[in-house]
Amino acid sequence: MKTIDKMSSAEWQEYREDKLIAYLNAGNELKPDPDCGSCDPDNDYVCFQCEICQIDYEGTTK
Repeated sequence: MKTIDKMSSAEWQEYREDKLIAYLNAGNELKPDPDCGSCDPDNDYVCFQCEICQIDYEGTTK
């Protein structure tokens, strides 16, 4: 597998999508951070930065 810095935009998007699918298939769910100015907990919206952090953090703790 290529390192992230050597991926094209399309490859990186596919890589992130695969990580998201694996995260959700493992029974996890994304949760908006009420302290984040970009997330919207009232509408269950998780910003991209929080999505990345949650997926990457869960992937290292299991």
